[in-house]
Amino acid sequence: MNILEQKENKLLNREEIIVELTSETIPSKTEVTKQISEKLKKPEENIIINQINTQFGNHTFKVSAKVYEDSESKDKYETLSKKERKKIAEEKKKAAEEKKKQEEEAKKEAETPKEEPKEEIKEEATPEKEPTETPKEENAKPDEAPKEETKTEEKEE
Repeated sequence: MNILEQKENKLLNREEIIVELTSETIPSKTEVTKQISEKLKKPEENIIINQINTQFGNHTFKVSAKVYEDSESKDKYETLSKKERKKIAEEKKKAAEEKKKQEEEAKKEAETPKEEPKEEIKEEATPEKEPTETPKEENAKPDEAPKEETKTEEKEE
């Protein structure tokens, strides 16, 4: 890897470089950013690859790139492509959905311990309630029965 041209742009806190690479296949942007970061001793996240150019039949590639001093200036001056913005939006949606699911699970877990003691109390209280409930049910059945009988009597007349 040879650096052909290197300009320092102090206004935008970056270096604009043109590098010549030799490779059998077309290098990907991630491979090129790794090589440039090793050469210039800068973090990979501060490097933006503009172009990877080649001539037909040659295995040499000219790469133009921007190397920012810090990530703040990179975020300030570089625009995101539509594809990158869409990807970030999808990641935010997934994170929000996961957060909602976790909150719902936390609410369910918080509710279930409250319900369990109630069930235990009901089980203990049910033997006491059973004798009181059975007379109510018996009283309710005779009330229903005469109503049915009156309806049948009306039909017969």
